[in-house]
Amino acid sequence: MNKKNYKLFRSILALVFLTSCSLVGEWWYERMDRYIANYFYEYADFDKNQRNEIKRISESYHTWLSDEELPKYRSLLVAIRDLDDDTSINEIKTISYQAEKRFIASNNFFHPHIIKFSKTMTDKQVNQIKQHFEAVVSKRKETESKRNKQENGTLETFVRIFKFLKVELNEEQKNLIIKFSNENNQIYRDPNFDQFDQEKWNAELNLILLDRKEYGFDSRLDKHLKVFNEMDESELNNKINALLAELVSSLDQKQRKNYRQRINFFIKSLDRIIDNYI
Repeated sequence: MNKKNYKLFRSILALVFLTSCSLVGEWWYERMDRYIANYFYEYADFDKNQRNEIKRISESYHTWLSDEELPKYRSLLVAIRDLDDDTSINEIKTISYQAEKRFIASNNFFHPHIIKFSKTMTDKQVNQIKQHFEAVVSKRKETESKRNKQENGTLETFVRIFKFLKVELNEEQKNLIIKFSNENNQIYRDPNFDQFDQEKWNAELNLILLDRKEYGFDSRLDKHLKVFNEMDESELNNKINALLAELVSSLDQKQRKNYRQRINFFIKSLDRIIDNYI
C-alpha cells in the first residue's frame, strides 16, 4: 500500500487513538499539547524562545481541535459504527473521504506555523532536523530488513486493525484479504515502508530550509508539506474500499456486536471530552 492508500487506516487509527486515550480519563487529553510540544522538541536543540513558540503552537492546536474538530470526529465514529451487513463501497468511500479531510485539516493547521517558525532556525538546527529524519528512515530500513518476506504485510495490517476493534477475522475473511493482496501485488509490502520516497522528501526539505531567507521560501515549503494532503482516487484505493465494504458486510453477529460495542465505547469517551472542552 502506498502512502495515499494507507491514509484511511492512518486517519481512522489516529481518530481511535485520540478517543481511546480517554481510557485514562481527560488527564491525557488535558495534556495533549505537552505531548505534541515534546514531539517537536526532539527535532533539534531549540533555544528558550523557540521552545516557548512550539509550546504556544501546540496549545493553539489543542484549542482548535477542541473547538472545531472533535464533533466531526464523533460524526465519523458514528458513521463507522453504523456500517452493517449491507455496507456499500460508496459508504466506505464517504468515510475514507471524511477521514482524509480530518487528516488534512490537522496538517493545514500546522503548515503556516511551521513556515513562520522555520525562519527563526539556524543552519545548525536545520542540520539537526536533517539528521533526525535520517535516523527515522534508518530505523525503518532496519525494521524492514528484519521482516519475514514470506509474511503477508497487507493481511497483517487488516488483522491488526480489526483486532483493535475487537474483531477476530475468520478464515474466509482472511482469504478475501489474501486474494486481494495476490491480485494487486500487495503481499510483501509493509504499509509503513511504502512507495513514498521518504529519503528524497527529506533531502528536498533540507534544501528548502537552507534557503529559508530567500524569496519564495514560504510557497516552496508549503507546497512541499502539502504532498501529504493529496486525496487518493486511484484504482487500487477503490479496490481497498471495495475490500473493506466486503469485510464489514461479512461480519457475523458476534463480530458485529463486538465491533459496535468497541466503537460505542470510543464515542462515549469522546463525548466526555467534548462535554468538558466545548
